[in-house]
Amino acid sequence: MTHLKFTASCMLVACLLPVAGTASELNPRWSAQRTESNALGDAVSNGDQSAIPTLMRMAKQDKNAPAAHNLGWIYQFGYAGDGQDMVQGCKWYEFGATLGYPPSMHSYARLCLMVQSAGPGSGDLGEVLALEYLLSATEAGWVPSAITYAEHMLNQKTLGLDDMPLILAAIDTGLANDPNEAEKITLSYLYGASAVFGLQVNNPNALETARKAEARLLHAAKANYADADSFVPKLRGKWLGMHIRQMAAWAPPIYDLETCVDNINSETVDRPLAQNCYGSYRDSVAQLTEIQRDGDYLSTALDDQPNLEELAYQHTEFKSLIDPFPAEIPLWENQFITRYVARSNADAWGQ
Repeated sequence: MTHLKFTASCMLVACLLPVAGTASELNPRWSAQRTESNALGDAVSNGDQSAIPTLMRMAKQDKNAPAAHNLGWIYQFGYAGDGQDMVQGCKWYEFGATLGYPPSMHSYARLCLMVQSAGPGSGDLGEVLALEYLLSATEAGWVPSAITYAEHMLNQKTLGLDDMPLILAAIDTGLANDPNEAEKITLSYLYGASAVFGLQVNNPNALETARKAEARLLHAAKANYADADSFVPKLRGKWLGMHIRQMAAWAPPIYDLETCVDNINSETVDRPLAQNCYGSYRDSVAQLTEIQRDGDYLSTALDDQPNLEELAYQHTEFKSLIDPFPAEIPLWENQFITRYVARSNADAWGQ
């Protein structure tokens, strides 16, 4: 995979502020402390440094995590009067993080632990701890952490397919925590970009992931977000390739129609054989229906994408391999399924 650079503009602005600039779903237990602490932090940023001792007392004596977070913010931006002090800033962010406050987990991870932050705790071990904090903050409802985690992981040169489920799960969690529209668009884009790299045919949820990723990429593309529109055909091509491999592996019912019909019409029915015929037929039809649904949709979606002509050709070739079975479905339904259901309902299997 080409090494890509993923960034989200929100990470440079709202995600660093203690004031509520996000629609994240934080635990209500933080609300009162957060409102009071943010007001004191804003007062310091406006020149009232007398609020700093109050915040320190609240943080140390009351174990007030939002107060600690505001102190981290104050030192990060130099509002304490002695210029920017990231050592003190990280100290207070870490304190808030240990108290379980999601914004502090986020800031401590991003500003103090990650290698590229060059913060006091940065390094390989710091990187591992940072990712743990980001996932914890994501699970606690802090949407910016889902964005930072996904971006960071997607920029790793050692990114592997095994990393994809965790990345997609983190993005899903972020989307479930009431993101604002800008965050939703960013997460949608990151989900689609992740899926382009991470779709695996042996993943039982791969088709669901592909469908979800396309819808989210289209949402991001509609908002003209980054290069979302260029990822749409890439995702569809990957999706179609996976679909082609599924068609190649698809198998018709294990038992042929004639064998199953002869058995179900005999006076003494081999009941296990009849049940196996029924189950095999139903499984094949379900798989075929899903394959055809995606194949028909993608054939239409790829009409205006000449760069995927080869995949479209393969799709046609593989489709011809399974086309004979749909023609047999009415025969199965009329000659076997109807009779099987009747005998099952009457429990009439013979002696």
